[in-house]
Amino acid sequence: MTLDDMRSELILLLGNRSTSIIPLTRYNLWLNNAQREIVGAVEVPEASTTATTAQVSGTALYDVDSTIMVLYGVRCEHNNRLLTPTNYRKLYNTDIDSSGDPTHWMREGTQFRVYPVPSFSSGSRNFTQRGAEVLTPMSATTDVPTLSEVWHECILLGGEYRGWRALREYQRYIAAKNEFLSMVRSRRTEDMIEDEHSDFGIQIRRS
Repeated sequence: MTLDDMRSELILLLGNRSTSIIPLTRYNLWLNNAQREIVGAVEVPEASTTATTAQVSGTALYDVDSTIMVLYGVRCEHNNRLLTPTNYRKLYNTDIDSSGDPTHWMREGTQFRVYPVPSFSSGSRNFTQRGAEVLTPMSATTDVPTLSEVWHECILLGGEYRGWRALREYQRYIAAKNEFLSMVRSRRTEDMIEDEHSDFGIQIRRS
């Protein structure tokens, strides 16, 4: 489906209101945000990307690569270790200044923190960041979503629940959002489900 196809369907779903009531730019915003929400909730292969970051001995904080919108996981390349995602409560109950080979990571706004703090005396080491790429917003009528066709109905439902919320139609908003969440779960492949239960982990917290 193109953006024009999706907007036409969304206009009908929201009561066929004229563009003088809801501008087309609002429909664009709702559909683009729905696509972003999907890749923040599940790891979608066609939106996944990787980036390499050099480790610095004695440094715990690193920038999330500018090509990555949602960080799914971090790998130490020198020992092929997938770091375990953690959170503030767990990490700050430890000595965060401990040094060694990193075993855990945590998102902090536009950066990620690793623990223990990397410590090495020679050579070079890298992290591989894996995440959802920064999605290009749809704006032209012929634009298509980054996500494949199997996700297009999910994007449409995500746009619909945002529309009902904006129109203060809260019962319809709740119904559409529940259907959206159910459909996103149903679209996951076996590989995606397995990956979400592995120690690779997903953190969707953004800056």
